Amino acid sequence: MSHILVAEDNALNRMVLTRLLSGLGCTFDTVENGRQVLEAVQRQHYDLVLMDVRMPEMNGIEATKELQLLLPSTARPPVYAVTAGVSTEEQAACLAAGMIGFIDKPIDIEMLRALLATVQP
Repeated sequence: MSHILVAEDNALNRMVLTRLLSGLGCTFDTVENGRQVLEAVQRQHYDLVLMDVRMPEMNGIEATKELQLLLPSTARPPVYAVTAGVSTEEQAACLAAGMIGFIDKPIDIEMLRALLATVQP
């Protein structure tokens, strides 16, 4: 069972994603901005971070860059961008920040299931 950090500022999107994760047997914590991501990863190990790109206070790209500096590579969870209509430029910025992939909104459960199958708890 994977333990996932969901970073999403929109309550409805957060609810949909966490219900999908629950249905897939995952445990999770939720945060609403990038600063909270950085606090959470210092308290708890996560197998995966699902990171909204556009959040207040600190967006997902900035948070991922900081995460790369904060944790050694051996302790760093993989980060996937969760976003709607990501542009080519935004994709490049996500990858340059250290994200390793993307999940489109609205979330497709089969895509999420396939992603979770690649994560080793």
